Amino acid sequence: MSHDLQAVREGSFDLALANPPYYSDHRITEHFARAALRLLAPGGELCLVTKAPERPGEILGILFGGFDAVARRGYAVLKARKTLDRPP
Repeated sequence: MSHDLQAVREGSFDLALANPPYYSDHRITEHFARAALRLLAPGGELCLVTKAPERPGEILGILFGGFDAVARRGYAVLKARKTLDRPP
């Protein structure tokens, strides 16, 4: 396994979970979301936890074409699903 997930085969996972740090203007969030899009099988889901869902939501909307959000105890869980027509 590599530190940047490049050795992992595309479509290897059905679920990816992330709680990225808030600094770096969400560049880390975008990195996680792009990696998840590549590694998720069609129909697979990324669940991302955040306290500030606006920018992560924009990122998921662009990359995945949409997302759902659930609020829990001051946090938001954003759920994005990889569709069959959405390449990595």
